[in-house]
Order: sequence, then C-alpha cells, then structure tokens
Amino acid sequence: MATRTYLINNIKSGVCCEKIQHSINKIDGLTANVDLDTKSVTVNSMTYINDDKVISTIKNLGYTVKEV
Repeated sequence: MATRTYLINNIKSGVCCEKIQHSINKIDGLTANVDLDTKSVTVNSMTYINDDKVISTIKNLGYTVKEV
C-alpha cells in the first residue's frame, strides 16, 4: 500500500475538508482522509499515487499544497 501526506495551509473548515476529500476520492484507486487540526490530507492507494495529479486536484480547488 502506498501512502502520501500533503500539507494544505489554507484549510479553514469542515466544508473545505469534505471538498478536498471528495475530489481526491474521485481519482481512481485513491482514498483520502483530511485532518483540519493538522491541516493535512493523507492519501492511500493499493498501487501507485500520482503526486502531480493529487497536487493539481487540490490546487484546482483553490488551496495551497505541499507534499510532506
């Protein structure tokens, strides 16, 4: 299993978390868990995680993101 964590500094609410999580979960094979307290998202996959695709998905929602 592959796991990546990304920091998203401008998450402000649970609605933000739901929006990010829903968008990442739409990417084939990925599951996401967004944590408002740590301003991070953990992405899991049984195979490969395309960092560029995850990062661009988050940026397209209007958030800043950095891989940890």
